[in-house]
Amino acid sequence: MRLSLLLLALPLVASLVHGQAESPAQARGVVFDDRNANGTRDEGEPGLPDVLVSNQREVTATGADGSWTLPVRDDCIFFVIKPRGWMPPVDEHQLPRFFHIHKPAGSPQSQFPGVAPTGPLPASIDFALRRQDEPDTFKAHFFGDTQARNKKELGYMARDTIQE
Repeated sequence: MRLSLLLLALPLVASLVHGQAESPAQARGVVFDDRNANGTRDEGEPGLPDVLVSNQREVTATGADGSWTLPVRDDCIFFVIKPRGWMPPVDEHQLPRFFHIHKPAGSPQSQFPGVAPTGPLPASIDFALRRQDEPDTFKAHFFGDTQARNKKELGYMARDTIQE
């Protein structure tokens, strides 16, 4: 019993003797004011303080210079939480670009296509934001992950939810 405990404790003791236990890999980046709306941080575009960024588990606020650091896993998405009065750039379909997928090996094999391998973590994951006017009040419609099992249920959803 004592020998088993000693063998289990050896790796911990070794890490303490040789310094701190290995810390998890870190992702870093900057949230910045994209003044020329090109999606890239250029000279003169300041970092934005106190903007929230997440890795799907932890949330951190950017520092005074707009920088952030979060632990990284081989399957996570980093994203900026849009602050009031700011908006992320949009793609050709007008969908906001506010996230970075980190999935080095891609999605597992499946009959459905998944995420292609994203490769190694970039040195910096930067998020561009631009100022925008926003009203004091607004309306929002939330639509959950509906799972219509057949055409009849799809009809109910279309008539009772979507049309409404």
